[in-house]
Amino acid sequence: MSVFKTGVNNAKLNIIFILDSSGSMRGARIGQLNLGVRDCLNMISHMDGLEEVNVEIRILQFDEDVRWVLGNEESGVTPEEALNTFRDIDAVNAITCTHMAVNKTMECLKSIYASGGNNYMPILILVTDGRSTYPEETVKSCMDLSKVLHGHTHRDEERTIRISIGVEEANRDELLAFASKRTIVHSDGLQEADVPNIFEVDSVENLRDVLKNITMASISNSISASSSETGQVIEYEDDISDSDDDEDDGIWEDL
Repeated sequence: MSVFKTGVNNAKLNIIFILDSSGSMRGARIGQLNLGVRDCLNMISHMDGLEEVNVEIRILQFDEDVRWVLGNEESGVTPEEALNTFRDIDAVNAITCTHMAVNKTMECLKSIYASGGNNYMPILILVTDGRSTYPEETVKSCMDLSKVLHGHTHRDEERTIRISIGVEEANRDELLAFASKRTIVHSDGLQEADVPNIFEVDSVENLRDVLKNITMASISNSISASSSETGQVIEYEDDISDSDDDEDDGIWEDL
């Protein structure tokens, strides 16, 4: 079944992956991240109903510098182009300039909002494994980003889904600063409001699956939230998890 609204033509869904490639991501972490990105691109390329929406994908890589891997501030690429042209990123430089990546993302979102048109909720997915080199600047940039988003939407609630995925010892304060909040509707009907969109992956082996599952759920919820009059009330599946633990409440709890 298609997750997209039927009868909607040329509606745009912007997805931006913001990926940490600093030195601490070397080895298994960057390997799992690359595999996870490929899984996401493959999944999006084969998603039912894709012909009904204009999906644009961007990938932003950051370490001591920040650079577009796919797309740029003005435009993204199609899922098919992304799948065919993505090349594994390397983790080389030791410095982690997260604030520069957030600032670059902010300029990109300004361009997206300025273009107007019929857009679904943009999805921003940050993946990082540590404390940035300039944590105060990172938090400030995240606050500036939030202000820009609220300023463009002219609503009390923002209309962007911002996800923070922290790998192992990632700094929670920075994850919180970047993430938007959501209301979870649990399978028993109970709602939990103002839950930050942060997901802490305790074992790097789970990063690939966590990234894929979160991306899929975010796309579905971007569609439903964009067509809702109540704002970002997000129905996340309670049975998606990065482990086999039946006691886990799902991927939308801290992992």
